[in-house]
Amino acid sequence: MLVLLGIGLSASHLSEEARYHLSTAEKVYLDTYTNVLDEEEIAVLESVAGKSFFRASRRDLEDKMGDIIEEARDQTVVVAVSGDPLAATTHAALYLEALKRGVPVRYVPGISIHTVAPSLSGLQHYRFGRTVTVPYLWKNSPSFYEFLAQNRRLGLHSLVLLDLHPEPLKIPDAIEAILHWERKKRLGVLELGDLVIGIARAGKPDCFRFVGTAEELLDVRWGSPPHSLVIPGELHPVEEEFLYVVRKHGGEC
Repeated sequence: MLVLLGIGLSASHLSEEARYHLSTAEKVYLDTYTNVLDEEEIAVLESVAGKSFFRASRRDLEDKMGDIIEEARDQTVVVAVSGDPLAATTHAALYLEALKRGVPVRYVPGISIHTVAPSLSGLQHYRFGRTVTVPYLWKNSPSFYEFLAQNRRLGLHSLVLLDLHPEPLKIPDAIEAILHWERKKRLGVLELGDLVIGIARAGKPDCFRFVGTAEELLDVRWGSPPHSLVIPGELHPVEEEFLYVVRKHGGEC
């Protein structure tokens, strides 16, 4: 059986179902591409499992997909992923290919940045538009900026994730990237005086959140990644109050 298992955003997020599959699997592949996991967290996960993990890159999970699935034909193989495993197309492809080959597959959900960041921002989940990732080579393509502009035109909030490879981008990088294309295209996505929400290490014990203008966020000491950014759209009065209070008293999540 192939098990696509969500770790959550921290080792402390493991569900009882996740713990069971980690401890009973014959082999565990740990996705090292989707999120940043430090060695201490990995050690905790391996302790729960009682075995060492195979560190899998994106290439391992894509180019060797067939090999992983065939391994799971006669034994339990876990692919452990930060967040929720079916939030990424790579893992959805694994799921579908296993079904096509007649290999049993199980999905174990995990806590995802797609729900945690909106919750930490205090903005209503159903008022979010398309999630956007700022690529490492953001000067090469404005597509991420254009998707943000679509959300803005509809009055929707935007969750902005940051590329992790070859090196993790940080919140100031994301703001610089958006402002770069704003100066070129003028689609009204973001100005320095606009209110935004920056979140560092969402779901981890040292999670940090700051509500302020884009200009203010440029000067914040964010610490280690992963980082994400939320750009509000049209605000409900309850959302306005949440942002006001967090801006005044925020910091730790």
